[in-house]
Amino acid sequence: MKAERRFILAVVVILFVTGAAKCLSALGSQELLVLKDPLFLISNRALLLSAGIVELLLAAYLLASKDSLMGLKAIAFHTSLIAIYRLGLVLLRTTKPCGCLGTLTQAIHLSPENADRIMKTILCFMAIGSITFLIKHFRDCSRVEALSV
Repeated sequence: MKAERRFILAVVVILFVTGAAKCLSALGSQELLVLKDPLFLISNRALLLSAGIVELLLAAYLLASKDSLMGLKAIAFHTSLIAIYRLGLVLLRTTKPCGCLGTLTQAIHLSPENADRIMKTILCFMAIGSITFLIKHFRDCSRVEALSV
């Protein structure tokens, strides 16, 4: 199996776990869920559920798709959206860690700070991996075009 496909399958697992965690957390009754997200100004419940569904749909698409180039583009796009969201939180000077995993962190006794560090690491893995494989794709296409001229 090519490294590119292994990367995509790793992202599928990550998206399935994080998406499921968000959806399950959104079904909970914690007070945090009714509070508004500082950036989108909707309830944390609505945001977690929406983000979780998007991640589960993306995981399903990546698993079913045979087009690895489109999959890599989708991963890069998704990670850029998350990075922009996190940048927005920084610009708003939000001091609390991102609740990316919802209330799952409480259930597994993981501090919000450590969960935030883990999610940042995962975001970097997905961004760097997708961009690296996309660059490789475009270099390979350029070589083929240069040879055919």
